Amino acid sequence: MGDRIYGFVRSGFEKISDVLSSSVVIGGLLNKIEERTGISGSFIITGLTILFFLLFLLSSGPFFLLYSGVVLYPAYQSFKCLEEENKENAFKWIKYWIVFSAFHAAEHFGDRFIFWLPGYQILKFVFLVWCFAPVPNNGSIILYDSYIRPLFLRNVDTLDRVTDMVTDIIHKVTTRN
Repeated sequence: MGDRIYGFVRSGFEKISDVLSSSVVIGGLLNKIEERTGISGSFIITGLTILFFLLFLLSSGPFFLLYSGVVLYPAYQSFKCLEEENKENAFKWIKYWIVFSAFHAAEHFGDRFIFWLPGYQILKFVFLVWCFAPVPNNGSIILYDSYIRPLFLRNVDTLDRVTDMVTDIIHKVTTRN
C-alpha cells in the first residue's frame, strides 16, 4: 500500500513539475536555480510544496493564499461569465457563491469549535476548491442541488417575508431626511 501511495504522490509531483517547467517564467527560473545549485527542478518543486503544506498546517494558515484561491479566482470567472453572457457557466458560478455563502455562515457560527483543529485551513481550502472544480458535478452543484435548493424551496415564503422586512427597514433608514 505504501508503494502505491508513494507512486501516486511521485506521479503527481512529476506532473506538477512538467506543467511548471513548461511555463516560460517558472521554467526559466527553475533552470537558473538548477544550474546554480545542481538541484533538480522537480526536487525544488517537491520541497516547496511540502514546505507550503507544513506551513499551512502548522500556522493559522496563510489566509491571503486561501482566499485568493477560493474568492478571487471564482470572482474573476464570474466576471468573465457576465462579460461573455455565458448563462450556463453563470449558473454554475451562482451555485458556487450560494454554497460559499452558506459555508461561510455556518463557519461563522462553528468557528469557536473548529478553527483550532490542526489542518482545518487546508481542509477548508480543499473543500472550497472541490466546490468550484471544473468537473460536471463539482461540490457546489452537488450541495446546491441536493441540500440547499430543497431547503430554500421549502422555506421560500418565510425567506421572502424576512428579506422584504429587512429591505423595508434598510430603505427607511437610508432614505430618512
